[in-house]
This record gives sequence, C-alpha cells and structure tokens, in this order.
Amino acid sequence: MNGEAATDGVASSTVARQRWRLLSRAVASYGQGKSVSVKELNSLTTVRQFCQFGLFDITEAAGARSADEFLEQTWQHVDHPEIRLQLYLRQRVPATACLTPAALGDGNNNSKTTNSSIIGSNQSGNGNNTGNICVWPSEEVLAHYVIAQAKAGELIPKEFDGDSGIRVCELGGGLTCLAGLAAGAALRPRLSHLLLTDGDQLACENAARQILTGGEDQTSRIEARVAQLAWEDADFDKHNYGRFHLVLCADCLFFRESHRALIRTLDKLLMLPTPAATGSNKHRGGLALICAPSRGRSVEDFARLAEAAGFDVGVSDNYDPRVSQTASAEQSASFVPDLHLPLMLRLTRR
Repeated sequence: MNGEAATDGVASSTVARQRWRLLSRAVASYGQGKSVSVKELNSLTTVRQFCQFGLFDITEAAGARSADEFLEQTWQHVDHPEIRLQLYLRQRVPATACLTPAALGDGNNNSKTTNSSIIGSNQSGNGNNTGNICVWPSEEVLAHYVIAQAKAGELIPKEFDGDSGIRVCELGGGLTCLAGLAAGAALRPRLSHLLLTDGDQLACENAARQILTGGEDQTSRIEARVAQLAWEDADFDKHNYGRFHLVLCADCLFFRESHRALIRTLDKLLMLPTPAATGSNKHRGGLALICAPSRGRSVEDFARLAEAAGFDVGVSDNYDPRVSQTASAEQSASFVPDLHLPLMLRLTRR
C-alpha cells in the first residue's frame, strides 16, 4: 500500500475491500457526471493518512454544510498571522479523481489498478486530477516556506525587483494554488504579476475562485490570472506567459514521464540570467522552488535531468525548522518519509 504496511491483517483486508468498492463506484460513474465525497476519499486512501504539518491555523466558515459544493476555509500562517488566505475547497470531486496512481502506485508509476486510462486522468486528457482532491502536504509546506523566506528577506533580493515589480508563477497548483497565493500575500507590495496554473480544467476553475486576503498592502494593484497549462502540450510561442522571478511547484514529480516537459516549462518561464556590474548575484536569473517527497527517488531522478539540461539544482531535506521538527516528532505509522516528507529543490539557470 505505497509503503504504508498495515500491522493488522484484518484491518488491512477491510480497508482494501473498501478502497476497491470506492474504485468500482468511480469506474461505474465515469462519464455520468457523478462524484465522490472528498471526506470519504481521504479516509480510505493511505497516502492521505498524514494530511498536514500544522503550518497554518485553519478555520471553517460559519454555517458550512456537508451538502455545500464548496467548503470555505481561512488559512492563517502560524508565524505570520497577518497572512490570511481564504480558500474554497470542493467537498466532492469527479469520480475520475477518486483514486489516482499517486495513491495506488508504489512510487515508480506502477498503478495497482488495470484501468489506468481512467484513474487519475482528467476530462481534457492533459495532466491529472490529483490536484482536485485536497491541499497536499507539499503544497502546505511550500506555501509556508515562501512566506517564511519572504518575511526574512531571503526569497527574492531587492535588486531583482526592477521597475515593473516581481512576477510569480505557480505550476500544477491544483484546486487552491495555495503556494502561489501565499507568495502573493508575502511579497506585497513588491508583487506585480501572479500567474496560477494547472493542467486540469476543473482545478483551474476552482483556483479562480480563491480570494487573496492577506498581505502588507491590501490596496496594491496586482495583475493576477489563472491559466490552464499542461506542460507536455504548452505552446509558449502562442501564449505569451512572460518570464518570472519565481516559479513554484508542489508535489508534481511522481509522474516521471512528465519530468522533461516540466524542465522545458521551467526553461521557458524563468527569468534569464543577466550579468550585473557587481555583486555575488551577477549571473542569477529566476528561481524555481519545487517541493515534493522522494517517492521512490523520483526527486533525485528529476534533479539529474534538470542538471543535464543546464540548471543548477540544490536538494535539501533540512530547509525549515518547523517542518523538520514536525517530521522528527511524528511517530505514527501513517507517516512515511518517502511519501510524506517533502524535499525542497532550488533551481536556477547556469
């Protein structure tokens, strides 16, 4: 079960039967417009048994009902409470998203189902539906990290602001694009452009609902937009996305077949290095932050490809004291570092 072995054989058998019932219902509902409860999904999918690092205080809107299509939540950063992000999370997801290779696979893209053409695909045929399920731990960690780094003045040096302000993009942001919103809130009023993207149409529609409520300057004008961007099919000549000082990506490395397309996308979106007259940053261009668990060394495989493509890549498992403290203190059997402890990758162009 993706590295999380059950100690009780009877319980394991029961959960397996429940999961296959959920899977069969999803297949039966495919193409009929039906959906599956996110709450039920999270209780049965082993990869979701460890859900959060506790980096945000989360409160639900008063009067929320289980029958509502969306659940309204406020995510307030624990160290910087002035950062408050209002999110809308779907309470039901399309049947095609209910169990995915990320949940059923073994970390090497070996899905436990024979119907991989349905499970994890999206309606448009591009990308996958995993971002519609929830805010994954890597997204939470990346959002926390950019806030902490921005508040410490270590995310983007002042000399890189330029006359037009900072440009930020998130790739594969899922239904909330939490990391992108967090960067937008933490970088105000320096921020000028915010692009939130995912390869799935439903995720993009949901991301467009998100409301940015935090930040130092509520009146600063930001050009913010959502775009459906599937890396494999992206036409960068047709779509003028521009280039960005900061590109964010969370938990998007488990599909190895997408690694080269992601590297190409980063190459097209990151600011190019420009020599400066003086200073240690004279060759630095845009920065990409990718946060993802190893999952069968998928992170390490991606890093090797990126280095071969001309990127300087740094990989760290000890990048933030709060994340390290939570991981060290976690004793439950549901926490498996290979699945749940995100690594942080920093990529820049040589």
